[in-house]
Amino acid sequence: MGDNDGGGAVHEVTFDELLEDPATFVGQPVRVTGSVYFVAECPPPGSANTDCVLFGYLAGPARRTLIAADVGQTIALAEGGRRLSCLEGSLPTPTCGDWASESTYTIDGIVQQQVLGGRETSLVQLDVSEKSAPQPW
Repeated sequence: MGDNDGGGAVHEVTFDELLEDPATFVGQPVRVTGSVYFVAECPPPGSANTDCVLFGYLAGPARRTLIAADVGQTIALAEGGRRLSCLEGSLPTPTCGDWASESTYTIDGIVQQQVLGGRETSLVQLDVSEKSAPQPW
């Protein structure tokens, strides 16, 4: 075993492997292929802020729709340790930065515990370091 025995090697995993036991991969670099979706979270009616925010999720590569009730079957996406999000626009298919919703990507990233209000949660996110060009279906 030399210095190149994979200490920083990327683990190629299937989306199902990652979703089944994400805690196994926390802190590890992974490469996974899946479908990217954005789900809008909107403030309650009557709030001063009325803008909906889109949050990015990675789902299985065979999935063709994602509704808010199904986000438990996804992995949240992050960039630079922060959840991938943007304000909702008016386009029929949401985009967020250079991400296209309802497209398949191969992503390299680090699996992290999500932090909310300074505390780790039981949820994980995939902090993206590289991604392929989007592959439309």
